[in-house]
Amino acid sequence: MRHANLVGVLYLENNLAAHVFTLAKAEVLEVIASHAAFALENARLYEDLLDQNHQRVLAEEELRAALADLERASRLKAMGELVASIVHEIGQPIAAVDTSASAALRWLDRSPPDIAEAREMLMHISKSALRARTIIQSLRAKARKAEPQFAAFDLNEALREAVTLVAGPLESLGITLELRGLDSPEPVYGDRVQLQQVAVNLLMNGAESMTAIEHGPRLLLLTCASDGEGRVHVMVDDVGTGIGAETTDNLLQPLFSTKANGMGMGLAICKSILDAHDGTLALLPRETEGTRAVFTLPCPPPADLASTVAARD
Repeated sequence: MRHANLVGVLYLENNLAAHVFTLAKAEVLEVIASHAAFALENARLYEDLLDQNHQRVLAEEELRAALADLERASRLKAMGELVASIVHEIGQPIAAVDTSASAALRWLDRSPPDIAEAREMLMHISKSALRARTIIQSLRAKARKAEPQFAAFDLNEALREAVTLVAGPLESLGITLELRGLDSPEPVYGDRVQLQQVAVNLLMNGAESMTAIEHGPRLLLLTCASDGEGRVHVMVDDVGTGIGAETTDNLLQPLFSTKANGMGMGLAICKSILDAHDGTLALLPRETEGTRAVFTLPCPPPADLASTVAARD
């Protein structure tokens, strides 16, 4: 017996001699049987422990294999998103290069050639090529999880430059762009090119949402204003088809798109950029028609901004 539990039965028999199992011997056998019960129980527990250890080793091997598969899948997903990001983001500078090159050829084909206008178009081509290279470097750094290189700059100046990059495509789409609040300096701290990417993506999204408008003006409004509470808001308003409330959150997820030929990366890239800048991105339906895309950035404290500018100079 072990703790009042029956472990086994010991049966002894001697057919050659009578009265072999005396009371004293029976008491000794009871003591031995008790020890035998503990020994048998320990042996059984040891076998169970060995079996559990074997099962644990198998489970650990399966877990390691699953983690390796997950890591490979994550790398493939990251590579796929990086490729999609590059394809999406490089499309705009390439389109700008094509538009500027065509315009330059038209200026040169005039009689006499307009060298000044052609030179300006070539400058646009150079800026677009530089922007494409910078975008690729930025996306590669993001894929390596490198620390972003932030600096102080004038957001409104960067927005005006972004407007020149999309001027050609907006004109070809028949879009009228109005700027508000971009005249005075608006200092921010961040990555100039990445925030220009956000502005360009939102402007092109707003423009493309109005391609279905056959009658009436295609108006696009870009506004920049600080709220006096340490944050600056950049808004892009269109009069396009608008978005449904059920798709608003999904639009910010990678690879989700409501466009027939969309890659679903533009808004996801914008959100990731703004997250890195402690900013926010929101898509809101306008009261009349269309959509308002607004991104918000924190204004740098004056002391930090002054020290950054001094160090840069």
